[in-house]
Amino acid sequence: MAKAANSGKLDGALSAEDKAIFVEYLRHEGYLKKDLSYKGTDGRGWIVNPGAGLDPGPGKEAELFGFSDVLNSELWKYFASVTNHEMQWTMFQPVGGMDQIARGFERHMGHLIKFNMEVEQIRQSDHGVTVSCLDTKTGKRSQVSADYVVCTIPLPVLHQIDTDFSDDFKEAITGVSYALVNKTGLQMKRRFWRRITGSMAVTSRRSRMALLAIT
Repeated sequence: MAKAANSGKLDGALSAEDKAIFVEYLRHEGYLKKDLSYKGTDGRGWIVNPGAGLDPGPGKEAELFGFSDVLNSELWKYFASVTNHEMQWTMFQPVGGMDQIARGFERHMGHLIKFNMEVEQIRQSDHGVTVSCLDTKTGKRSQVSADYVVCTIPLPVLHQIDTDFSDDFKEAITGVSYALVNKTGLQMKRRFWRRITGSMAVTSRRSRMALLAIT
């Protein structure tokens, strides 16, 4: 794209000033040299990591992938995911794991939280919402009423609960299919993934993507 713009092939759509700015943008975004060639960056990977002194010294950069190899890898399909609302940079991980968020609520609001409560029924009215629950430990049933309810029950579970939602809403809940995810625990001799930039790996297998947990 940068070379096409620089050779005049986009003159019909861009003014001379716009073309110059556009090429500079592509140079900056694509880490291109002044001649619009790509020689790689120090963040794309190393065979030998750089360090102080003569050993390892400046290190040795990994070889560049061929343009055809990059296209055929289909890695470019996943670049847009980091711009989605739920996948924005920078994402942080709570110290001790993601469950520390829930435990934080427990520490500050524990007296309001009821554990081991299975939701059996949800009923709405002009005055509020009533949720019927079953204590899975004692077998005792109870009801909780409030002005509003924030429901975070996964849709495949919610559609099995007795509710008075509209037919269209129930149909929408039933029609949602979640992505199939497989969580596998592997123990390695060394934590090689600590040297990987990011925590996502793309594969040509049917799974397409693997998320690496840093533990």
